[in-house]
Amino acid sequence: MPPAGQTKAAYLFSCALAIAAISLPAAADIPPGAKSMLSTAAKSAEPKVFQTVLQTALATWPGEREAILAYADALNTDLLTQPQHTELAEVREAKVAAEAAQRARGMVYYIDPKLWAGQIDFGAGKTSGDSSETAATVGVSFKRTFGPKWEHAINLHFDYARNNEVTTREKYLGDYELLWKNWEKLYLLSFSSFEIDEFSGYDYRILQNVGFGYEVFNNAIQQLRFEGGPGVRFNKLSLSNGAMPVPGDRTETEIIARLAGSYSIQLTEDISLKDKASVLLGGLSSSFDNLVEMTTRINSHLAGKASFQFKQESNAPEGTSGTDTITRLSLTYIF
Repeated sequence: MPPAGQTKAAYLFSCALAIAAISLPAAADIPPGAKSMLSTAAKSAEPKVFQTVLQTALATWPGEREAILAYADALNTDLLTQPQHTELAEVREAKVAAEAAQRARGMVYYIDPKLWAGQIDFGAGKTSGDSSETAATVGVSFKRTFGPKWEHAINLHFDYARNNEVTTREKYLGDYELLWKNWEKLYLLSFSSFEIDEFSGYDYRILQNVGFGYEVFNNAIQQLRFEGGPGVRFNKLSLSNGAMPVPGDRTETEIIARLAGSYSIQLTEDISLKDKASVLLGGLSSSFDNLVEMTTRINSHLAGKASFQFKQESNAPEGTSGTDTITRLSLTYIF
């Protein structure tokens, strides 16, 4: 049961944050110095030059040999020698065997927190639209691959603001995406999301979408992919925030088409930029959402993040704004 004075949604969200706060080992990452050396050498496209730099990196960081070779392969696989290709293939085969052994653990294999990579964001944000306040923000993200074909991503986000002892913003967002990468670039996906925001004119909105995705490119520098498919959205209209009362059942169900895309690029060794956009085309309303994030890596566990989100609703409930913007500055802990 939620503690006194705390809503059920806030209680559930706090439980999710508590789980995420468990101390976990950081995901394996290539040393920044090795990344910079190899990225510069790869631009020359000269095998001898690249191999000289690669051997230097391997000698300098012998404990990161697997990560360094994998990064070099992602930069330009043609610059690796045949023995290096063979070594990487053996490592991948060993991982497949280890994955099979892990599966024998049953349900523990799927829920073991040590096998999930993630991050927690803490910060403040400036909002406009349905509410205009400076708000606190908390975000939690998890990601994990199961073998070479399955990929899971979970994102939870919470924005909150008070003004003169009055809550002016309390927004809960969550989504879960499952990818099945059975082909080189094409993949199947299932995308689910929920939104609880009393200032939007809806008590809640739930979305379920299935479709196809296409990965245009995915390398050590940049990634680009597009997704699309049909789905269904459930909306429950709110009677608060000045919206007109709706007689009878206030729940709407609409068939939608979802189109989405994401692009990320590593601008420098420590700075990256990501843009995610989606369009929902429905019979009752259409929605557009675009999120731009710039992340600056401080060390292997910490990063600073600045983001701007723009949301547009074509047929917003009466008494609410059809446009929302959120600017956030946050500190990110990576585990």
